[in-house]
Formats: sequence, C-alpha cells, structure tokens
Amino acid sequence: MGLSNVYELIDADTHSVIALLTFIAMELGVSVLLVTEESRKSINAVYEVVKTRDMVYRAYIRKSHPIDTGIDLLVIKEKRYRGIKPPTTCLKEYVVSDKVIPS
Repeated sequence: MGLSNVYELIDADTHSVIALLTFIAMELGVSVLLVTEESRKSINAVYEVVKTRDMVYRAYIRKSHPIDTGIDLLVIKEKRYRGIKPPTTCLKEYVVSDKVIPS
C-alpha cells in the first residue's frame, strides 16, 4: 500500500496522516507499506511509519485502541524551509558574583 501520494498531496501534518493510513492498513490486513521522503514536508516519514507501526502492533496485541501504548508520535515541523538556524545552545549561564550557574 503506497502512502506517499496521500501525505504528499494533503496540506496537513504528515505524521498524523501517516498514522491514520497505517491504522487503516492494519485493519485491511496490508503487510507492506511504501513510504518515500521526496519533499521537505515529508522528511523523516520512514521514521514516523516505524513508530506508528510499533503503536499499531502494541494496540493489536493488547486488543485495544492505540492509546497509552508507551509510544508518542508528536512531531513539530514546517512545510517550507525558512533558512533560520536553530540556536547553538539551549543553556544560558548566569553569573552570580564569582560563580557561573547554568540554568
């Protein structure tokens, strides 16, 4: 079952579309999923399918809904590349008298 055309042509978050399509594929008994990473929007799509597959499998084994399986698929990404580099460090240092205290 090819998922690429669906999540590439829908203007929504790929991880949610991939999760929905993977759950549908599990219900239909599909054993092979085709996923590609062609555009900026679909970066890490293969990784998302692997995490979703694990969620589906755990829910199937428990015979329950895919909730509270121990795997979270929350990804924040943008559709277009803005050219803004992420900060080099997340820690700020505060100088108090003679000591440097990391926050």
